[in-house]
Amino acid sequence: MTSHVIASGLQLDVWSNAVGLIVSVPPLVVFMATLIRRVKQASPRIALHEFILLIRRPWHVILILIIAASTAYLIVRPTTQFPASLAVLIPIVAILFLLASFFLAQSRQLSGAVILNEMSRMSKETRDKHKGVCAAIRFDIDRLKAVSNQFPTVGERIRATVDEVIKEEVGRLRKSGVNVLSIGIPGEDETVVIAAGISVEQAADFADEVRRRVKRTVKDIPYYDDAVQLVVKAMQPPSGIDEEREGIGTVSAGVAADRGLPEILLSDVSAAVKESKTRGRNKTVIYRPGQTPEVRSDFKGPATQGETTTVNTAP
Repeated sequence: MTSHVIASGLQLDVWSNAVGLIVSVPPLVVFMATLIRRVKQASPRIALHEFILLIRRPWHVILILIIAASTAYLIVRPTTQFPASLAVLIPIVAILFLLASFFLAQSRQLSGAVILNEMSRMSKETRDKHKGVCAAIRFDIDRLKAVSNQFPTVGERIRATVDEVIKEEVGRLRKSGVNVLSIGIPGEDETVVIAAGISVEQAADFADEVRRRVKRTVKDIPYYDDAVQLVVKAMQPPSGIDEEREGIGTVSAGVAADRGLPEILLSDVSAAVKESKTRGRNKTVIYRPGQTPEVRSDFKGPATQGETTTVNTAP
């Protein structure tokens, strides 16, 4: 009788461990697959940077130890007399915290910390080599959420197109000998590009080329014109229609020069891209402290009062 009870208890323990293992392994596999995909999409050094920022907090270190201990318990000691309820509970709780940590790693706050650290690093590197000349560009996809609400597939194609264009242009800049870094902001339709040794005018030329290529390319996306029509009709009030059509699925760009502090540089490019949005989108705005923003636009319309506008006629 006693042996039967022990055997039943062991069998229950085995089944509980099996359930815990089934529950814990798939999310971990998905987590690792997503992490690997993120490393492939971004710079491995940036991915490592984000991981270090993530685990340096004590409770994340404790979490990793819990995951390691519970996984080892489930695999190595499946017949232990450890309470069956805890055998299931530990991996479930650990998985929830792990997934929460992963989404924290994808958050804008953490990416903002990475951007600031990268800006600081590149600024420091250029002080001796390029007399401190360093510029940043912030790209924001125009009305992407509005397009995605109407045609989700068109929105995805636009996002992929912008990412590909920025990647190719960054590659060309890098081949010319410029130390350049591109960082996408997870959860946002934005990308920050940091380039060492180039002026704001050169950075603005780079931003203009990205804008032109995106503008030409998105027109070939299937159903793009239909999406534009629906987005324009949904605008309230429907003013400035001609220019509004020019700023759907395109990119707005903000450019600024390094002034010694990464927080100031990030603030400057953020203000510049916001100014580009305010001026009608699909524009490049160069931010210079204490001066009127220089707005580069391909739209041949009237300038806004108080605005310095350069109309680009290059193809």
